[in-house]
Amino acid sequence: MIRSLSVRNLATLESVSVEFEAGLTVLTGETGAGKSLLIDAIGLALGNRADSTLVRTGCPRAQVTLDLELGPALAATLTQEGLPVREGGNLIERDVSAEGRSLARLNGQSVTAGQLKALAARAVDMHGQHDHHALLDPERQIAFLDEWIGEECSAAKCRMKEAYDRWAELENRLRHAGASARDRAQRLDLLRYQRDEILEAQVVIGEWDELEARLRRLQHSQRIGEAVAVAREALRQGEVTAGSLTGKALRELQSALAYDERLSEIVEQLGEAEILLDEAGMALAQYAETLESDPAAQEQAEERRKRLRDLFRKYGEDEAAVLEHLATAEREIATLESLDEDNESLVAAKAEAEIARDEAAAVLSDVRRRHAPRFAEVVTETLLDLALPDARFVVRCEQAAVSADGADTVTFDFTANLGEDPKPLHKVASGGEMARVMLAIKAASAGRAGTPTMIFDEVDTGLSGRAAALVARQLERLGQHSQVLVISHLPQMAARATHHARIEKSVAAGRVATRIHGLAGDERVDEVARLLAGEDITEEARANARAMIEGSPGRDSNSHGRKAKGF
Repeated sequence: MIRSLSVRNLATLESVSVEFEAGLTVLTGETGAGKSLLIDAIGLALGNRADSTLVRTGCPRAQVTLDLELGPALAATLTQEGLPVREGGNLIERDVSAEGRSLARLNGQSVTAGQLKALAARAVDMHGQHDHHALLDPERQIAFLDEWIGEECSAAKCRMKEAYDRWAELENRLRHAGASARDRAQRLDLLRYQRDEILEAQVVIGEWDELEARLRRLQHSQRIGEAVAVAREALRQGEVTAGSLTGKALRELQSALAYDERLSEIVEQLGEAEILLDEAGMALAQYAETLESDPAAQEQAEERRKRLRDLFRKYGEDEAAVLEHLATAEREIATLESLDEDNESLVAAKAEAEIARDEAAAVLSDVRRRHAPRFAEVVTETLLDLALPDARFVVRCEQAAVSADGADTVTFDFTANLGEDPKPLHKVASGGEMARVMLAIKAASAGRAGTPTMIFDEVDTGLSGRAAALVARQLERLGQHSQVLVISHLPQMAARATHHARIEKSVAAGRVATRIHGLAGDERVDEVARLLAGEDITEEARANARAMIEGSPGRDSNSHGRKAKGF
């Protein structure tokens, strides 16, 4: 689950630190206050695309730090997949520069956005305002079924992919074997040139940002040196320094302390200040020794930057993309260099691989067909609790061309009306019904998929009255075995929260900033009343809000719910 989130200079999130707990946390606030921006920050930490336009105006970079807790089984699985994770807390740091460069670290080690997404896929399920449209995509429909089935399907899919990849490799080698020797030679020359160019450059992930920082120091070394010299003079080297003045003040007050003990706190502060000033002076002296002022080093760094920029232009947008291109080139080189094998043996091996591929596809299809009816039943049962009493949800599995994901097409059929046959979901479901179907699928999968954290960004849009109350109750149930974060405008949702916080904008020094305020007691009652009645909160609205909060199961009638920790 997510333990904490810190954000600096991401649009209106100038400096925000939040701690999260288990259960259902509801975030409310006016439209435009920055609620979805907080979810964007979490998504950025979990590998979403870095957008430089989100960097706060006038700031060089935005920074997001996420503390993510993983259970021992999930941590072990991700470690086997090559991610530097550990049981318990895992610190994810993502920096985005105003120029569009991004850098990601996991527990202090540089990682790619793709690696963060691999982690996020297992640890956090993020559901945005329009994500229910994914139900219209056949590929996502089959993925929802597979996620619900769980480990049995995952194992069958792994075997399927291995068998398909083996067949595809042999198919590729046979195709290359049929090409002319001249074409192969030309392709090999190009790939070897690209491989050698990248290897010679010795690309390291994270080098670009470090190089940019070093160049800034070298280009401005004179200004930095002047500032350091003035600071050292003021702290330690002048006739009258900050340290000597502080020491003089300290000695005078120490002599007066015997006559008035109220000076003791000031004396203690001055003593600490004297120590800090002395340490700062020593640190500046050490810094001055490391300060570079070397035109040759600057020229060398600029040449290195130019070389990296050329590699990015040719092979990818960052170091990770360049290294991925290198890996791809090396695999193709190995394939082309091995084409002197006998074609007949390749044909035989491909035939065997095709049989293995089809057998794996048959096993995977059987798994899906056996579990699909029960999945449909569970989703239908959940829809009944979401104000769709006549709903029916059906999963159809049909044969398709073999791919790495098997040989199935999965279609979701749905009807909300008694006496109507279920039809393809995208043809008959309204936007509100689609959102509730998605929530039902998430609810059905939550306990089985084992995702520690689920995030919903305004999943209740368009709902009101009884339907809103039922959706709120369903999300509260999810919060009993998963950490659930919800952005909502509904009083029914806020009343059900285990933890409640309001997100709001404030203006200081001519700049807008978003802050997060945890709510409990009367503050929480007022916020639920605002959601009920608007900004003009009446005593009647407060009474209704108090009744809603106290009427929710497990609520303390005195505290009106717990304050969101860390806000």
